[in-house]
Amino acid sequence: MSQRSRFVHILLFQTAVPSEIPGYVLGLLRYRFALYLAALGLSELPYVVGVVYLGEFFLDGESRVFIALGLILVAMGVIMLRLRRH
Repeated sequence: MSQRSRFVHILLFQTAVPSEIPGYVLGLLRYRFALYLAALGLSELPYVVGVVYLGEFFLDGESRVFIALGLILVAMGVIMLRLRRH
């Protein structure tokens, strides 16, 4: 990692590790704040959207949708683990 790292590498780094670590590392390297903020936004966006929708389903009492989405996430995790082993 350096000040001249490509945005794609910063985005992957931001996605791969907990959010606090890239903030500290890129701050120490004096990486451009605007690009860091863009990488942070892109990497956190799927999580934010998922949490908002799951919360809405939960509060509306639509437990079937909530449980179905949970099972889909578990299935996707199992599939990813099996693909990784091959």
